[in-house]
Amino acid sequence: MKMVYEHIKAHWFKYLLETMVIVVGVLGAFALNHWNDSRIRQGTEEEVLEQIKLDLQRTLESVQESSSDHAWIIKSCKESLDHMAGDEPFDEEVAYLLAGSFFYTQVDNALAGYKTMQSHGVDIVTNSSLRNQIIHHFEGKLSTMKRRERILFDFADKVKLEEAQKYFEYTFGVEGYMVDGESATSWAGIRLRSEPRDYEVLRGSEEYRYHLRTYMETVKWYDIGVQVFGQETAMLIELINAELTSR
Repeated sequence: MKMVYEHIKAHWFKYLLETMVIVVGVLGAFALNHWNDSRIRQGTEEEVLEQIKLDLQRTLESVQESSSDHAWIIKSCKESLDHMAGDEPFDEEVAYLLAGSFFYTQVDNALAGYKTMQSHGVDIVTNSSLRNQIIHHFEGKLSTMKRRERILFDFADKVKLEEAQKYFEYTFGVEGYMVDGESATSWAGIRLRSEPRDYEVLRGSEEYRYHLRTYMETVKWYDIGVQVFGQETAMLIELINAELTSR
């Protein structure tokens, strides 16, 4: 035992150096693994943010299209009411206006990026402020907008499926389905028309005019919510862009 002690005492520096090399090697391996894991995690985070951004951009485009459709629906309702309040006879333009007053549109909400974020754990987004705003957008603001949408759709379906049946042969007839001998591939090539059973009976119905006015105001109310949601979506896109640019 004494010989071992004397040997270590004589060569302590050598053993210390070897021990330090082993410790540094182990710590270096841990550091390398941690760096590699961090790099992989950061890459995943950036992919998730890019996907969420693309989804939000699609939603923003849909918001803009929906607002344009809402303006057309409101115009159709107003002009239908104006015509019904006058004494001009029914014609094809009125048929198109009445069809427009039955229409409604839906905002496309792409959720793939947010679901991917959830599948990795929401903490994959390391910026806590941005993470909370993304969660609030999809769990709070989107839910509020969808509730507005449901109110509009329920009212529109009630009018179209119940009240309108009293006065219309059909609420949506398709015209222009064939364009230059070929089937239309978008709404741009299609016109919708509504055919009343008796336009003068429809014109005299205070009940129907009430429903039409209410629907027009509901579309206005819904469109305000859609536009606010669009502004919030655009702001979130800017925040994600700023985060990605700072990397």
